[in-house]
Amino acid sequence: MKKTLLILGVIVLVLVIGYATFLLLSNKKTLEQTPVPVESTATSGTASSSSSQTIPPEVIQVRTEIDKKIMDGVIPTEVTPDPASLLVDEFPKREAPSMITDYSTEYSKDSHSFFISLYKFPLEETRLRAEKYLLQKLGITEKEACALDVTVKVNMSISATLAGQDLGLSFCPGSVDLSAYTENTDGVGSY
Repeated sequence: MKKTLLILGVIVLVLVIGYATFLLLSNKKTLEQTPVPVESTATSGTASSSSSQTIPPEVIQVRTEIDKKIMDGVIPTEVTPDPASLLVDEFPKREAPSMITDYSTEYSKDSHSFFISLYKFPLEETRLRAEKYLLQKLGITEKEACALDVTVKVNMSISATLAGQDLGLSFCPGSVDLSAYTENTDGVGSY
């Protein structure tokens, strides 16, 4: 009798462990297929805002692939004075520290974000050029670029009106129209 109870107990224990393992594995598959909710501070093409959003798996895949290419050196970058940032693109190449470029594109290793700074008027043309070379350098489409965390900005010396805003990529939803910014009319600098 004791032997029978012991055998039944072992069988029940094996069934319970097997069922629990099945539940855990099926839950893991569901989690892997479910979009991941994240806290976002900026979304390409929109003004900066802090909102909880769900990032679809294909967006995470694009971001992960670009990050890997940059970190593996497949996408060439240059060091910057900020150790957490890499220069992805700059036009024209700065030959002297005092030289002003049309735009620069940096990649933040910490936030896995791109920052495009515009320095030359007309701003719309400069942004289009920066976007073109970003797409070429990363080997991505406009749709994929909109999935990345890209911030486009100008500083106060370029435009006091636009400074502090995320101007977005021109082809992404919510981007700021820059066609009226053909010259420096409200910036504190003289570029």
